[in-house]
Amino acid sequence: MQIRPQSVVMTAMYRHGQAVVLRMYESHGERSQVELTLPFEVGVAEESDFYGDRLDPGTPITVAERQVSFAIQPWQIVTLYVRPVSKPRANAKGSE
Repeated sequence: MQIRPQSVVMTAMYRHGQAVVLRMYESHGERSQVELTLPFEVGVAEESDFYGDRLDPGTPITVAERQVSFAIQPWQIVTLYVRPVSKPRANAKGSE
């Protein structure tokens, strides 16, 4: 995984069901555009609060294949729930 800019620090990453939860903060007191490159294709990325409740509306987030991007404010803490693209399952043996 890659995070840009370097002023954004990842403080937590864990699985929650089918999602990966990412928590990060801006450490230089500067407004920035964050770009995350993940090791899987992203289907959905949503911002949540510290308790895991979805923020609506949250920070506008752009998803493109393995990349997630969004604006972060000075010193802001952001928690994202990132879900991979669902891949179709192969048919069970014997089914058509």
